[in-house]
Amino acid sequence: MIIAFDPGHNFAHYALWCDDQERMIGRGMIPRKDEKFFCNMIYETCAECTVGIVESQYVQMARTKATMAGIGNSTLKVAKAAGNIEAILHLQSIEVVSVHPKTWQAVFSNIKGQATPVGRPAVKKAAMRLANNWIGNITSQDEADAICMLYWFLGKDG
Repeated sequence: MIIAFDPGHNFAHYALWCDDQERMIGRGMIPRKDEKFFCNMIYETCAECTVGIVESQYVQMARTKATMAGIGNSTLKVAKAAGNIEAILHLQSIEVVSVHPKTWQAVFSNIKGQATPVGRPAVKKAAMRLANNWIGNITSQDEADAICMLYWFLGKDG
């Protein structure tokens, strides 16, 4: 199984793919109210996974915090969530694929009949459209991002 995470300020959204069934078998969000609860839920959710995909821009930003002026607390909070997810995946001997948003968002350039979106609002709208076309009934932007990361990793071409 493959899991993709979009770590956020208050939740980590995920999408879960089953290789045997060749379909997405789960999606949802894990709240970050309590760090121990959050880490335990990540551990349980990933129990049968072989690959974990984690959006990585925040981890990279946190690693360079000492040289960056003006990095905000919310960015550090998201970086901590991403770092926790990566650490738990490593502890479970799950292959970790850290992916920058610009990398997985390249999937949009492969969709027939759709112009490559430019700018954050257009990218977010394209992610919602792709996730709804592929899976349906998506209401959360962060969930759509996790689904699009799976779409990118699986090499879907629209």
